[in-house]
Amino acid sequence: MLFKFLPSPKCTHDDFRLFWRGLFFGVFFVSGLALNQAHAAKPVKPLLDVTESQAISFGMTAGSSDGPSTFVLAPNGTLTATGYGIVIKGRVREGEFKVRGTAGASVLITLPTTASLSNGGATVTLSNFTSVPSGVGLLDHKGQLIIKVGATLSLPAGHPGGEYSGTFPVFVDLQ
Repeated sequence: MLFKFLPSPKCTHDDFRLFWRGLFFGVFFVSGLALNQAHAAKPVKPLLDVTESQAISFGMTAGSSDGPSTFVLAPNGTLTATGYGIVIKGRVREGEFKVRGTAGASVLITLPTTASLSNGGATVTLSNFTSVPSGVGLLDHKGQLIIKVGATLSLPAGHPGGEYSGTFPVFVDLQ
């Protein structure tokens, strides 16, 4: 913005001083608004970043028509079959979630009660979710935490085979 001021012959020295004082106040006030707006528009970094780094997998398991089968996957990756179920082969993996945030921060870990997996026609249920750490975790000196998750897969007698997939939420809240 360009200001041009040509005083009339009737202007006094006080008129000039008032004009420049007003101009200075106006420019200062407008500049202050621009600085405040630039500061308010600064993006805010998220306090926590949670990503799934490894999907949970029960490998290839089999139920039976003779009775129900239960497969317990521990957070350390150990899979145990009970009832009429057997573990055939495949890559068994616990779920793994990476948390990034402020070093030394404490987080509350909340797992679902149940989750459903589907093969397009039939569904199975995951339940009894467990994690390490369990309940509350602490981000290390680099601001990182790895949460390992396990669950129980229950198959009713005679349940159809197939490749089942689905999702489940893991909540991580800053304390």
